Amino acid sequence: MNPQTTPQTFLLDFAIASHFQHLKVSGIFDPVRNPSDSRPTPPIPTPWPSINRSNPIPEHWYLSANYPLTHAGENLSETNRFNLSHLGPEDVLCTDWQLKLNGRDQLRHKMGFALQQIVVTSDVDLYIRENPYGSANYRDMLNNHAFDHYRDVLGFVNWSPVMGHWLSSIKNQKATDFDKDGIFDSYPDENLARENMQLFSIGLFDTWSDGTLKLNSSGLPKPTYTNADIQELAKIITGQGVSHFVSPAAPDSIWGGVSSPRITKNFFVNHLTRGLRSTVMLYPMQMFGAYHSTGPKTFAGTTIDNTAITNTTSLGVADVESAMDWLAGKPGDNLADFDMVRSHVSTPAFITKRLIQRFTTSNPSKDYLHRAATVFKNSEGDLGLTLKQILLDPEARNLDLNETVFGMKKSPLETYLQMVRTLGGHTYFPLVQPGPAETPYSSLAVNYANADFYLTNFGYPAAQIAAQERNVRFRNTYTTTGTGASGLQMDPAYQQTVFNFYLPEYAKGGAISDAGLVTPELQLATEPDIIRNINYFQALIYSSNGQAGMFLGEKETDQKTLFGNPASVADFDHLRLPLQALADDFYPNSATAAGARTSESIADEALLNALDQRLTNGLLKLRYPYDATNNDDPAINGVDDRLKNPRELIIDAITAGYDNALDGSNDASDQLNKFKDALYLLTLTSEFQIRK
Repeated sequence: MNPQTTPQTFLLDFAIASHFQHLKVSGIFDPVRNPSDSRPTPPIPTPWPSINRSNPIPEHWYLSANYPLTHAGENLSETNRFNLSHLGPEDVLCTDWQLKLNGRDQLRHKMGFALQQIVVTSDVDLYIRENPYGSANYRDMLNNHAFDHYRDVLGFVNWSPVMGHWLSSIKNQKATDFDKDGIFDSYPDENLARENMQLFSIGLFDTWSDGTLKLNSSGLPKPTYTNADIQELAKIITGQGVSHFVSPAAPDSIWGGVSSPRITKNFFVNHLTRGLRSTVMLYPMQMFGAYHSTGPKTFAGTTIDNTAITNTTSLGVADVESAMDWLAGKPGDNLADFDMVRSHVSTPAFITKRLIQRFTTSNPSKDYLHRAATVFKNSEGDLGLTLKQILLDPEARNLDLNETVFGMKKSPLETYLQMVRTLGGHTYFPLVQPGPAETPYSSLAVNYANADFYLTNFGYPAAQIAAQERNVRFRNTYTTTGTGASGLQMDPAYQQTVFNFYLPEYAKGGAISDAGLVTPELQLATEPDIIRNINYFQALIYSSNGQAGMFLGEKETDQKTLFGNPASVADFDHLRLPLQALADDFYPNSATAAGARTSESIADEALLNALDQRLTNGLLKLRYPYDATNNDDPAINGVDDRLKNPRELIIDAITAGYDNALDGSNDASDQLNKFKDALYLLTLTSEFQIRK
């Protein structure tokens, strides 16, 4: 399947339909559960609002109708003790998990997430988190541009109010002398200007296409920019303000339904609005020429001079676009890019290396980086072609067990997603009404005919349902637990700083740093957090009820009401692995003793081989053969130079831990227990934790 033609799954569509479902399930529109006072119970909208994607410009896709609750309807609901504040942000978090676990467009989501780790914005910020539709749309746009040119990404980012708020460029204005004493009292904010260069395009130092630093006459690395360059670029990023908002004076004004952004007349409109009727972070910013710094600006090897444009608003737009052309190239102009004449030469290697670090290896060789960066350069920053080169490069495709540098530590989030997707994790929430024999729903005494189960009845497009891999809906909760005993310690789009979850140049102390290598993801591998990661995997693998998610509806009673109160309905949101079915499938039907080994040991090895093939492409077996004649048991003989290898330890542990799973005495239970142990121990191995 071509990833560029596979239909995109959108967070925004899924999130708003989920939110509407919650409003309905929680009883907001029910006059019995939400009785009117002087304000009427809100009526159920017909139809439910959805996203209008008819405009060929993705940034101009808009919500099709008013928000289902007026200001008065919200107040009534709060009076009747409905807590609505958490639903929007939680729905976006659940949606991100859903599409990462179940969308068919996985490469697009992986690329979008890689870009989100370069042009970081984060829901740790209160105003971004509580503008959840803007936050979801930011990620959707990165996914949408995943295989476009990098110029599309950088252009979107610099007009996004989400980034404008995150890096304080929104309402950034030219140097101003407020008291008219001839001395400027304020200067343009430099935050986004700095990160546009340091993190989003050219990096700190000039490099060749293989990542090698360029040196000055003193033999020192040549900086790509100076503090003066930051100040000049900051002048360019002035005059941007919100282009669409819900006025405090008219809180029930239109929620969407237009084909282009509304033009806001006041540069100083408050953008720090929160709530699900606020659209302030959903639409691109606009330029207010009166607050833009005019005149030529020189930064990072170029001069931006659009002074021939007399309209200051048009001049401001041209300045921003020209700056982005310099940093990211200008596709389609039939001119060479990245030549220090029309754009900066360091961007291809800088961005390509960041992408390689998210997909294949933390330490690409110079040749590998050169090949991939050259594709980026020659294609004017085409991300689809660059990613193809990254994934299909010979260095990424040729497995060498003796290679000690190539590869990367997978992040806790990635290891978790891989295991759940690969082994068919599920909840008891279907996306569409399941068939009578469809697993896992057929085992439950539940009537799934209730229309309120399904998002298509709340405005979610049927085409988006078809873009999901399996008929299952995930409701994962937060996996960052602070000082708790169990957690992944990272959630999608919840970075603490603009520098991502981990620094790209982070090097773990000891042999790794001594060798001049970097290990970004190992920045998360503190001793307490490694234990939390292990415990999180253990809970999913060994718990009969899986891992708790978020309820459908505002609270547990809403979920019970929706399902008609069958047994254990409060746990239907829990993520589970089909453990018994996997054990039955992975464990061999028979085994024959060989040499000094029992048939049970042979069968247990076959079980581990099947899991190994599924989760590490057989790397554990390839690296560690089983040889019972040449290995001591450290528990019996103490530590020496003839210890069992990791694979032998796993096989022998599950053989010793339970009875023979093929002797007819307690086969299903023994197979299940052996499967759990094998899976748990395999996920702890470096062969699973490190991508090769």
